[in-house]
Amino acid sequence: MKTSKNIIITTLILFLLDFILTLYFLNNSSYVSEGNPLVYTDYGYIVLVINLVYMITIVFLSKIIEKYKTVILKSKGTLDYIKQLYKSNHISFIFVSLAFSFVNATLVSRLVVVVDWVIFGIYENTFYSTTYFKIRDFMPFGRYDILIGVLSFFIFIPIWYRLEFKKSITLV
Repeated sequence: MKTSKNIIITTLILFLLDFILTLYFLNNSSYVSEGNPLVYTDYGYIVLVINLVYMITIVFLSKIIEKYKTVILKSKGTLDYIKQLYKSNHISFIFVSLAFSFVNATLVSRLVVVVDWVIFGIYENTFYSTTYFKIRDFMPFGRYDILIGVLSFFIFIPIWYRLEFKKSITLV
């Protein structure tokens, strides 16, 4: 099973869940209003175009990640592997590590949006008085997904390095 295929399927599922939940709660709840001003521009078509560009980007990056060949270096550990990578000229490794982190961070971020909608659905009548909402109110733009997406981006970078180091060991 191919990695890019899994990423594309996951991206589509999360997009559809987010889209369906957004439409459902906007049309069937008097307690919710969409905080994204793009939704109200041209009846949300701009958001659909942005999401289409996002999905094309994810497909493109996941194909690059899938085609990437692990750099095989004899090293004593992950840090030694990283030092050797930076001493050599492996710019593609850095690009792919950033692509890997971006793809996975955006998937985590989209999952957080879906969870956010589910929690809203559970506490619909009292959502704005829950501790979850009060904490969310302190987040950038009142959203968990932005902060968690940025944090997970920086978490996925060392994860990529570790995964590649382990692949390098098995291929030596």
